[in-house]
Amino acid sequence: GYSNIVQGDMITFTLNKYYDYIFIGFNSFLHILKEVDAVKCLHSIIQHMNPKSILYIDLFVPHPLFLFRPNNSQLNILNFYDSQLNKTVEVFEKLKYNSKTEIASVVWSYFCENKQVYPDFLFKMKMYYPDTMHKIIEQSGLSIIDIWGSYDKEKFNEDSNLQIYKCMKK
Repeated sequence: GYSNIVQGDMITFTLNKYYDYIFIGFNSFLHILKEVDAVKCLHSIIQHMNPKSILYIDLFVPHPLFLFRPNNSQLNILNFYDSQLNKTVEVFEKLKYNSKTEIASVVWSYFCENKQVYPDFLFKMKMYYPDTMHKIIEQSGLSIIDIWGSYDKEKFNEDSNLQIYKCMKK
């Protein structure tokens, strides 16, 4: 059967249930801003895994062209149709990267016909490079079964844009 979606802290949690498949998708893991908390998150997940459970973690590979931008430059990252406005909304992104902490501070601004239509959305992301992810996964008590560089399950390599991990308990 299907499980409910639970909203809460992904660093430390107890759901009193085991899962066969666990998926941390679409860069969600990047919102854990400290490596020590990333390990704690994986420890919490392990408490919900049986011996055959599989954990998938999907995140992008940090790229210098993404991280280092001219000050205050905005990139149009996506457009979507807003059925309430009955118009297309453009989303622009400003990003400031701190190479010491490896944290990107991001602001999304929403415009329709050159007018801002929603408040800015601010968030931070930790850039987890592949060597760091490998270390965190191993430290947590998981084994990497496979790593892909795309949603087509292409083997991960130095040209990959994604790092998609398939893990199991050791």
